[in-house]
Amino acid sequence: MRKFSAKRTNWTSSSRKTANVGKKIKRSLFLIFLLFVLLWAGLVFIRSDLFSLKKIEITGNTRLSEADIMESMRVQPGDNILQMSIQLLEERLLANPRVESVQITRNLPDTLHVELQERKILALIPFQEFFLEVGDNGQILGSTTQTLDAALPLLTGITPVTGAVGEYILDLQLLEKVKEICKALDEEKLMVSEINVANENNLIVVTLDGLAVWFGEKDFAKKTRILAQIMGQLDVREKEGYLDLRVATAPAFHITEN
Repeated sequence: MRKFSAKRTNWTSSSRKTANVGKKIKRSLFLIFLLFVLLWAGLVFIRSDLFSLKKIEITGNTRLSEADIMESMRVQPGDNILQMSIQLLEERLLANPRVESVQITRNLPDTLHVELQERKILALIPFQEFFLEVGDNGQILGSTTQTLDAALPLLTGITPVTGAVGEYILDLQLLEKVKEICKALDEEKLMVSEINVANENNLIVVTLDGLAVWFGEKDFAKKTRILAQIMGQLDVREKEGYLDLRVATAPAFHITEN
């Protein structure tokens, strides 16, 4: 009897273990099924029209339109904003020469906020029947048929290779010289019509009155201050000539021979 009882006990214990294993398997299968349902429901929710792009809020743009920005980002109304890569959108916008910096955020459920800073236009270059807008990085940003901003000088003495947007037209050394002159003119509140860079060793500034000023190749801030001081003392209407500031300590007005 004792031997029979031991065998029965072992059989009962084995049955219980088998039942527990079965319950664990059923529980695991149920959890897997529940997870699948939740994932499916989440996917359906994310892809729903609730997150379709309906509005783009843009700040910092002056020359770029909303259409330009959307074209650069390659998005359109109805796109799912949760499936958009913010980093990729920012990279696409930064590929536009006009954009210097950008930050994009999602405003759920249906709005993108784009905060950007456009690159400053340094000067205009006459090219064929229009003007090329040159940025402060020496790159062509775009073109215009009108010189709407009187504060922007014409940059002459240089010929674009193609005139295409994105072309770098100024090398680093010449770019720094032009930027230094433009900054100095702005600080002295002097507006000029032209900066000629044909000779990098002698940049020539032409005032709104038509006076040519030889600036040389350095010390532009100092020379601009001198120009501001003597502008009212020169009567260029009666005599044709140029103002030589290549040596800042010895400015001289030279009359041009007819």
